[in-house]
Amino acid sequence: MVHELVNEYIDAASTHGREDIEPKVSNAAHDCIVRVVVKLAKQDGGLLNLVPLLQHPVPNVGLWSAAHLLRVYPEQAESVLENIANGKGPIAFYARITLEEWRKGTLRMAGLD
Repeated sequence: MVHELVNEYIDAASTHGREDIEPKVSNAAHDCIVRVVVKLAKQDGGLLNLVPLLQHPVPNVGLWSAAHLLRVYPEQAESVLENIANGKGPIAFYARITLEEWRKGTLRMAGLD
């Protein structure tokens, strides 16, 4: 079951990060990400299944997994977010904002808060 959840997460995070999709599709992908995180968070060590995704070849999967792992693996997650933030485009902006909010102590993650 965990394997299926992780695959759902990958698919949804990949979809959410595409710039060529309709807002309705992006919103549905976000909702799926939140549903999966809630399910993983209810399992003992469930969020740790996201750790391998920090190095996923799709940058948005890395972005989402890093954001969800900040409380568990802050050094690894921040490093991934910093690498993404140093890039270009909307994903770099999202990574910078995530880091700023995390460092201010104001980051809220749907499904975890």
